[in-house]
Amino acid sequence: MSFPVVAVVGTAVVPPLGLALVGVLFALVGASWAVTAVTAAGQVTGLAPESVRAEALGAYTAVGSLGGGLGSVVGGVIAGGAGYLSAFVVAGCVVALAAYLAVDGVRRTTA
Repeated sequence: MSFPVVAVVGTAVVPPLGLALVGVLFALVGASWAVTAVTAAGQVTGLAPESVRAEALGAYTAVGSLGGGLGSVVGGVIAGGAGYLSAFVVAGCVVALAAYLAVDGVRRTTA
């Protein structure tokens, strides 16, 4: 959800302050992605039973790659037709929906 925030700030705040804010936000995105990328594979490894650990890591990698590929194509189509801001708003909504589904899934399995 961080990239849509950067895009909205970049278009809503006038330069040069907007450019400086975008730089700071991208630095925060990079730092958060570094933490996520390093810990996610460890979480998958720790949560998957040993008998299916390799499959779980493969599925995690495949789904991430598929999402990156499809997201680029769909985002490009939306940006080409309706503009970049629309593409980032749609991306933010998709991420918010995924976060909701993840939290709901965790809540159901722990209840």
